[in-house]
Amino acid sequence: MNICIRKARPKDCNEVIRLLKQISQLHHTGRPDIFKPDVSKYNSEDLRFKFTDPEQYIIVAADEEDHVLGYAFSYYEIKHDHRLLVDRKILYLDDLCVDDVCRGMNIGSQLFDAALAHAKETGCDSLELNVWEFNTPAVRFYKKHGMTVKYSRMELPVEKTE
Repeated sequence: MNICIRKARPKDCNEVIRLLKQISQLHHTGRPDIFKPDVSKYNSEDLRFKFTDPEQYIIVAADEEDHVLGYAFSYYEIKHDHRLLVDRKILYLDDLCVDDVCRGMNIGSQLFDAALAHAKETGCDSLELNVWEFNTPAVRFYKKHGMTVKYSRMELPVEKTE
């Protein structure tokens, strides 16, 4: 199967929403105490804006018939004249998804590599992301691609009193 990595277009909205729901369900299954079932992080209107926003880099992996098999959402985080932090330009990988039925076909690696290449081309200092600890396949995937843990956010659930 030939895969084309290209910028997302407004016509991709429905297919991207389908994939967003897959990720939502994965998160709900992993942490039902945090994530709602069967929802999409964005709606069509959100996506149409995001796909045309020059501050965001959103790509899809499409097959020969131009069906969307995966996506990567990213945007720039720029630290400038910060009191504590040095000036930096980061490409933040907000979301990467490959259709459940296409996993293991190297599509995720192609999307990741395209995002990394874009980060280099646009003068970014790093490519960064967050990943949930319960999502061990994703953690393995990102480590395989050279990513390391920058910091951890910890939690201690508190029992509610009635």
